[in-house]
Amino acid sequence: MLRFHLSKSIILCFIVFGLAKSVFPQIQTIEVEPRNGSGNLEQILSSLQDEYGLSFFYQDSWMPQFPINLPRDTLALPQFLSQLLEPLNMGFISYDEHLIVVAPSTLLDQELVYRAPVEANTGRRINRGVVLGDSLNPVQGRYVRIEGRVIDVTNGNPLARAQMEVLDKEIGTFTDERGRYELQVPVGEHQIAIRSTGFAEFVQDVVVYSDDQWEIEMDLTAYRLDEVLLEAEATDQNISSTNVGISQLSMNQMRRMPAFMGEVDVVKSIMMLPGVSSVGEGSSGFNVRGGTIDQNLVLQDESPIFNTSHVLGFFSIFNPDLVEQVTLYKGHIPAQFGGRIASVLDVQLKEGDFRNFSGKGGIGAVASRVSFEGPIKKDQTSFVVGLRGSYADWVLRLAANPDVKESSALYYDANARITHRFNLNSILSLSAYSSRDHFQFSSDYGFSWGTQLIDVNWRNVLSEKLSSTTHAAYGDYSSKFFDPEGQDAFDLEGGINYYKVKQNFLFAPSASHTLNFGAELNSYDSKAETFSARGNDSGVAPQKVGKEQGREWVAYLNDEIALGDFISLSLGIRYSFYQQVGADSVFVYPNDQPRNELDIQDTIFYGSGSVIQEYSGWEPRAALRITLDEKSSIKMSYNRMRQYIHLISNTAAATPVDLWQVSTPYVPPQIANNYSIGFFRNFRSNAWETSLEFYYKDIEQLNEYKDIPDLLLNPHLETELLVGEGQIYGGELSIRKTKGIWTGWLSYAYARSLRRVRGDSPEENINEGDWFPSNFDKPHQINMVNTWQLNKQHSLSANFTFSTGRPITAPIADYTIGTHVIPHYSERNQLRIPDYHRLDFSYTIEPNIIRRKRLKNTLTFSVYNVYFRKNAFSIFFQRREDRFIPNAFRLAVLGTAFPSITYNFRF
Repeated sequence: MLRFHLSKSIILCFIVFGLAKSVFPQIQTIEVEPRNGSGNLEQILSSLQDEYGLSFFYQDSWMPQFPINLPRDTLALPQFLSQLLEPLNMGFISYDEHLIVVAPSTLLDQELVYRAPVEANTGRRINRGVVLGDSLNPVQGRYVRIEGRVIDVTNGNPLARAQMEVLDKEIGTFTDERGRYELQVPVGEHQIAIRSTGFAEFVQDVVVYSDDQWEIEMDLTAYRLDEVLLEAEATDQNISSTNVGISQLSMNQMRRMPAFMGEVDVVKSIMMLPGVSSVGEGSSGFNVRGGTIDQNLVLQDESPIFNTSHVLGFFSIFNPDLVEQVTLYKGHIPAQFGGRIASVLDVQLKEGDFRNFSGKGGIGAVASRVSFEGPIKKDQTSFVVGLRGSYADWVLRLAANPDVKESSALYYDANARITHRFNLNSILSLSAYSSRDHFQFSSDYGFSWGTQLIDVNWRNVLSEKLSSTTHAAYGDYSSKFFDPEGQDAFDLEGGINYYKVKQNFLFAPSASHTLNFGAELNSYDSKAETFSARGNDSGVAPQKVGKEQGREWVAYLNDEIALGDFISLSLGIRYSFYQQVGADSVFVYPNDQPRNELDIQDTIFYGSGSVIQEYSGWEPRAALRITLDEKSSIKMSYNRMRQYIHLISNTAAATPVDLWQVSTPYVPPQIANNYSIGFFRNFRSNAWETSLEFYYKDIEQLNEYKDIPDLLLNPHLETELLVGEGQIYGGELSIRKTKGIWTGWLSYAYARSLRRVRGDSPEENINEGDWFPSNFDKPHQINMVNTWQLNKQHSLSANFTFSTGRPITAPIADYTIGTHVIPHYSERNQLRIPDYHRLDFSYTIEPNIIRRKRLKNTLTFSVYNVYFRKNAFSIFFQRREDRFIPNAFRLAVLGTAFPSITYNFRF
């Protein structure tokens, strides 16, 4: 049973269970057989619920505890309930074939009728009778606080910059980027209006007694007792928003998707979106529209993340129970984001509840998690903590391969946040995050890596139209590659530290006009590579190679304005200024020949804090939305972006030991110009959303590598690097169903990612200076996600994904010189591994979704890779003595189906 005031519980029922079909829809067909005995009302409703798959909502205080005699005739369910409830002065209302609200007759007669809609022809939607606070203990003679969120009813996504106004007072505010708001109003009756671009204006009469929380769901459906009345305009955020190439996933959507080993995962979920992929299972990070993983800016509450993966890519670092919102920008990127040239993944974590203590968690086959939140001081200070840990080694012990049996894969992560309200206009939060991974393959090799993060966020409302957010963060990413045993046992360690300070102002002179402006400082300090002996038996010699430091200053302005109902603009400008600083030494090479360590002419030494190299430039952004009619629009955008930090890796699948390299005189910043255009069309009252997008990107100063480069422990790293250019283009078609028993999407993406390296000498050319596919060029991609809500307690989900195999360079022949066999390789990336495809299923049961018990739980059964597809991670070659051409063999990381069961709970 849901523990809310009646007004809140009924509104929640409307939202969760959809549009009512009639006063007595399908329940007329249910016949209740005669039965003997008696019980209290709560026991009788529980029995009916289990027997007929119904969902009863009520409050504990409404339930009489004395025994009740049951009707002895066969009756249709409505007649049965009427005979049961009328002697108790109670009644019921059915809003769906399964949902029945049971309440005292006085409440049904008064409060629900009071909420009936009026003024249907004014262009506004008015719902009556929301009561906020405790009517039995009203606060007299002063202002009280109303707080909460404004969200899109269809998907739960928060609505940023929604305008709220108390119409009978000169009081108003705007929601922040998480859709949160706070209002200080006098005790009494008020009328509050909420406006957000793309949504019908919503006006609500409220009676305020004391402080309370109010979650506002735009495009609410209004009900009468005697009929169903639909007045809300269709939700059309995908049509009316300015952004092109933006995707949002709610946690509800992600929880319904099948997951590897039953673990809900943010990164795995976004890889079901068009244009997002990876090189395969067991690979870190993700690729967006043919870009590299380091070209994605990944933010956890505005703090950059340098490795998003647990267990070499099988899970991500984000605890799903703490995630509030996930937004992926892959087309138009507003000016307040920058520093990468492919995409921005913005993951916002939740704040603790200021009033009630609660918890949730899950127990799975390879990992478990638990989180708690609640008030430290009610209405003033809150906390939220989350812990996750894995115990996957027992699964590896079941393998037939002895090397796998002796392997290990473990991780943990922990989140904590404290939020304090100084007053209605000032909120300070302190967050911390820590993670650690350990992977070892038998006694051959292993990796360990981890992230430590601490950040401070201060949100301050300066006036009704101006707010400020100050963010400061420190992060430490460390990694280790090791050989665990023997005389050659070693540890190779590296990583990066960073500091970030960002000041953002949000100015909203009207509901149709908002400006973000501010400044940002990022400082990167790459850790020295250290090579040392591991254990007392090792005889390796220690070695240390210093790395570089860089600082990036940024100022930006982003202006979003609606020019009437048909045109919206997003105009932004960002200026970035970068410096590489000492202490460091820079080698000098001849200008007229390729860089080689044997040709070093001089070495220039720079002291601590000295400026070694500077780069800077403007980064304009622009997006335009033209509304064709209420169901369709055209959007287009242009973005110029600069990237001053790079992941140095000569493998398609990055490893934790790969290097983060700041820009230097020999490693210039990557610069991209991104063009996008899209057509968006909705059907059937926005139950179906379709889009067709095309994009083109040209990239300057890309990093590429010489053949068989030596990247680790190399003090002359620039001698292994080449500078090239990139060209990325493609199109994406998406069809999404957002309402009904069946929801999901189908997408197809065509994408090409090409590179060219053309230097002044043969050593500085790749493929003779011609265009060639990048490591992440996967022309065709199909994703299908489906969820069937069989009833209120049972749901079935299925995912299917297909993509073209990625490019590889492979031997195509060999020749013999004396007794030596020399392989002859193709040109770079001219061959491909086999295509990738996979089908997943999951089945979720919520056995006590509406019972009065405080503990709610779900049980999820899932199968990953249903038809045992042996998808190739890579191809390797072996030459048999009796054959001239080497044989190709497929390496599959996951070559079988993975069933799992996960128990989730909340209280």
